[in-house]
Amino acid sequence: MFKKKESPLCLNPKPSGRLKRIIVVVRMLALAACLSNALPITVKGFLFAMTYVCFAELVKRLKNGHYAIKYSDASGWEFSTCKGCFEDVRILPSTVVTKYALFLHIESRQKNPLNNTALKGTNKKTALILADTLSDDEYRCLIVKLITTAIKQEQTNGSVDRINPLK
Repeated sequence: MFKKKESPLCLNPKPSGRLKRIIVVVRMLALAACLSNALPITVKGFLFAMTYVCFAELVKRLKNGHYAIKYSDASGWEFSTCKGCFEDVRILPSTVVTKYALFLHIESRQKNPLNNTALKGTNKKTALILADTLSDDEYRCLIVKLITTAIKQEQTNGSVDRINPLK
């Protein structure tokens, strides 16, 4: 039977405008709450300053938080938090897929350079991918590829874990 060779999937999500707007609204409400409570003015000022510092750090982290996701039949799933340095990862069954957001739970598969076996201390990460960070076609392709690779993994490993999309 002829197997169709698929082209590799390489995605670079851009920062989400929707997430930034939600964060700004929530932080503005927190700043208003800091000023409108019945505490002494020094405590109000301290709470306001701490909330503002946390807000500024979060905005800076969102601007610098670029990552990339890649899938190919040969190397499987790969994840990168910096330019060009991809690491092999395994998509965990706890990944949540919705119409608006994808909560991608990944586990890095670090290799032991001496005998090329997986190391015991794996690193688990979570990546939030909102639908507006990718084009509609890219987002759909990512969801389809996640579900189909989870089914393939289930068939080869015999496990019953599967990524189930929420409606």
